Amino acid sequence: MIGDEIANKLMERDLVSLVRHQAPHHSVSRTRMKKPSTIEFDGRNGDYVIDGVSLLQHLSRHESIAANDYQVAIGCQTDVVRRLGGAMPPDLQGQWIAIYLCGMCGGYDGNPIGMRLKRNDDYVMWSEIGFYSDHEEGNAIPFGKVRQYVFDPGAYGAFLAHADR
Repeated sequence: MIGDEIANKLMERDLVSLVRHQAPHHSVSRTRMKKPSTIEFDGRNGDYVIDGVSLLQHLSRHESIAANDYQVAIGCQTDVVRRLGGAMPPDLQGQWIAIYLCGMCGGYDGNPIGMRLKRNDDYVMWSEIGFYSDHEEGNAIPFGKVRQYVFDPGAYGAFLAHADR
């Protein structure tokens, strides 16, 4: 437990360093971002666009999910934008926020795709992106390749304002 706390603190310190474009205090794998990702909401196609790419299509390509089985939570459930902004508590157990729901009914049936929101003055992070399940220990099955995104707080605020229209 203490080891997990130390690892989380080190990860947060490195992410703050990366967002500020400074070298981290210890080595970081090449897969970590050197600058924040961009995020937009594409209301026409109903999806999050991260670094210019549809997140659902990115997950389909890299995590082998069936994109047609999901729809973006914004628009099919109330208060999603407020949850994504941290103004409301998460809608899933374990402090997870649903970002994609059932493609047929827009509900929580099946395995919604969710994430944990972490934010401070320096960054906003979607972490532990993966399937949420009532049937799994800990309620989460994180993806193997697409695990987290870090955003600039100002750009993230603009994303929320646009998504809330």
